[in-house]
Amino acid sequence: IQIDPLSKDDTAQMIRGLGKLSDAPSRFAERVYAETEGSPLFIVETLRGLFDGGYLSVNADGVWAIPLDRQRDESARLPLPASLREIIRIRVARLAENHKRALDSGAILGGRFDADALGVISGMKPETLQDSLRELRRLGLIIETPPGCEISHIRIRDYLLDGMEQDERRELHRRAARLLEVVPNSALEQIAYHFQQCGQTHLALAALEQAGDAAMKIFAYKTAAGHFESALQLMKEDEDVSARLRVLLKLYRCLWGTSHDLNRLETILEEARAIAEGLGSEKDLAEVYYHSGVNRISRGEWSQARGWLEKSIAHALNEFPEIEMKASLEMTNILQYMWLNAEAREHGQRALTLAQSLGDVRVEERARWDLAEFDMNVVNQSQLGLEIAERAFETGTVELIIDLGSSIVGALLRAGNPGSALEQAERFLAFGREQGIQVFVKTIQRAQARVLLDIGQYETALGLLKESL
Repeated sequence: IQIDPLSKDDTAQMIRGLGKLSDAPSRFAERVYAETEGSPLFIVETLRGLFDGGYLSVNADGVWAIPLDRQRDESARLPLPASLREIIRIRVARLAENHKRALDSGAILGGRFDADALGVISGMKPETLQDSLRELRRLGLIIETPPGCEISHIRIRDYLLDGMEQDERRELHRRAARLLEVVPNSALEQIAYHFQQCGQTHLALAALEQAGDAAMKIFAYKTAAGHFESALQLMKEDEDVSARLRVLLKLYRCLWGTSHDLNRLETILEEARAIAEGLGSEKDLAEVYYHSGVNRISRGEWSQARGWLEKSIAHALNEFPEIEMKASLEMTNILQYMWLNAEAREHGQRALTLAQSLGDVRVEERARWDLAEFDMNVVNQSQLGLEIAERAFETGTVELIIDLGSSIVGALLRAGNPGSALEQAERFLAFGREQGIQVFVKTIQRAQARVLLDIGQYETALGLLKESL
């Protein structure tokens, strides 16, 4: 008898009905659905196993108590009930050796796999493998998901992985990693996973860092941060501290624009400073002190920010012009806030000169914008902003648009041109959404809301502010 799987909502309602609950336990129901894939048999047996294990209980009125619904950490899998384990064991135990080999190899690959990949991992001849795949499909242990196949249920895969000999499992993971390395467009995080599982940690670390770098290039900062955090967890703190420093700084750059947890950012920088000071590298010290200054700017701590940036410039001076340039640019903004205009202009001019010598268009345009605070009235500065934005769109200088988008909208408003401010805000929003840069989108929404408040469109502005939060 073929029974179709339940949907996520149906699973929640099933648990609500069985447990005589007033509301569906949404978080718990999602976990049950994810681990049973909606199979009614697997749902019932999973619930039975959770009662047997003391994870669920029932009161005198027959109402269930589900502590797991309040559990925030959902990384741990629900236990596989003994009844389900026995059902799966009986089905797997009947398999011929070749069929079991093919199924084990599919479990290692996970998700969807094709016959070619399975052949490489299993080492089976094509005709033998095809015979095994036909039998596994007939038994319902794998299903066709064109252009490949997958194991019919995640719990079957869990059982297979748990039952493998360690040496066999490691060898299959090693083969999977080597295969994915030569397959175009393979997910680097999958390569890292297989290398980690076969004990080749150094190769897993390299793949995770590459995955993070690739995500940063498309501004997927949260994804990139996840890869860098995974890499740091794999690293031993007493091994290759220069590599740890490199990854820490990449993680910081990802989180700086996406995280509101400034204390966490400072914790990352504290570790980075300790490593850099231990290594004694002038470049590392200049880089870490630069980021320490930028983080203090985010906290509004101008004096502390100035101190870190001065240290950065001192270590970078005449040796590392790119870091000196970036630190000088940030110093320009700090000193403007501190009303030290002469020093601010000096740092702005230094940043501009270095940017021109290095051919860094982004910093050159930003320095021109900052210096315009001294040399132009607000109308002329807003016009300069429009020119910079136009050049940035023409040349695809994405970072510059992100850097100055909000400031340009604000300058147009201060110049008494709210219509142009809203027009540019819409343009920046369209760009941010097209690029998938949510942090930038929210920043522009807040700038747009300020314009709308200024022209009396309070309800629309309030809606934008809520959306930006």
